[in-house]
Amino acid sequence: MTKKPTTAQCQGTRSEHPIEAMLRFIAGPDGQAYLDLTGQGPGVAAYVLPEVQALEQALNQGHLAAALQAQVRPS
Repeated sequence: MTKKPTTAQCQGTRSEHPIEAMLRFIAGPDGQAYLDLTGQGPGVAAYVLPEVQALEQALNQGHLAAALQAQVRPS
């Protein structure tokens, strides 16, 4: 059994932070990215700090889409 990581890289700032302090995104079966509020969603996850600048960087630089291999469209 593998141990769950306690930190992850923010896809916006590219710095390490505790996963509890970040927003978790997952790729849905339809190829779209979704915010996972439960933290229990299936599949690959990508994390972003809950800051406007970090979210903008993750979206504009394409890091979130690349990490999830999914389409990311802000709504």
